[in-house]
Amino acid sequence: MRVIFTSDLHGSARLLGLLGDLLGAERPGLLILGGDNLSDGPEDDPVGGQLRELTETLVPRIAQWRAALPGLHVAWIAGNHEWLPTLEAMGKSDVATLLTLDQPRAFGGVTFLGCSYSPPTPFMLKDLERLDQRGDPIPPFDGARWDADRKTVAQITAADHFSTRPTFAEELARAAPTPSPFVFVCHAPPHATRLDHLPAVDHPVGSTAVRAFLLERRPILSLHGHVHESPIASGAWRDEVGSTICVNPGQGEDTLHAVFFDLDNPRDTLRHTVLD
Repeated sequence: MRVIFTSDLHGSARLLGLLGDLLGAERPGLLILGGDNLSDGPEDDPVGGQLRELTETLVPRIAQWRAALPGLHVAWIAGNHEWLPTLEAMGKSDVATLLTLDQPRAFGGVTFLGCSYSPPTPFMLKDLERLDQRGDPIPPFDGARWDADRKTVAQITAADHFSTRPTFAEELARAAPTPSPFVFVCHAPPHATRLDHLPAVDHPVGSTAVRAFLLERRPILSLHGHVHESPIASGAWRDEVGSTICVNPGQGEDTLHAVFFDLDNPRDTLRHTVLD
């Protein structure tokens, strides 16, 4: 099965158009969207605006792609820029399959698990952010999250959010058992690889919990995004953690960063749309 993976489109009409062109050229059996698929939404109604973008723009676009390519499957995860109601709506959509930690999905005879969490960032939205490990310092970044009881956006302190949520490691610990081979799709890249570098930042920004998960569970392939600039900053869009091939295609503003590969042999068939 031919697979295309991309991430961090952030609702860009240009990138969505380029992705449609790539689908037409490569004609894959599976498209995977790796989170931060939508824009942040308007300041006065970020959740409602993002949900409207999902239902009025992205879902119809995916439906068009599937109509043009009969047999195309689409799978997705959310990212740190998606609100919790958006993640829930993604799980209810009939145009794409939400990849989660607790329900393995099979495509082309291979099992997939997905994870939408990220370590702490300086960005405002905190719904899908988690401390990597218990005992990590609370970051100095307050923000907002969705209050499900009041059905509104609530301003919160970093201490309140991160001390009342499971850590990233604890979330990953509940991942369902998977037959081998399996593919892991996670918005955040693993720590201390060539996939988690930022320009002018002298330390890796990936997840220690994700790195430990890869070493323990040993998927054949892990697909990531989140750190748009990493392939340029590090000079590489793929790396390995133990026996796992790890990929972060990054993302551009005017040029689509994506990878494509054959699911039965990703190691030898991985190609990037822009980078060598």
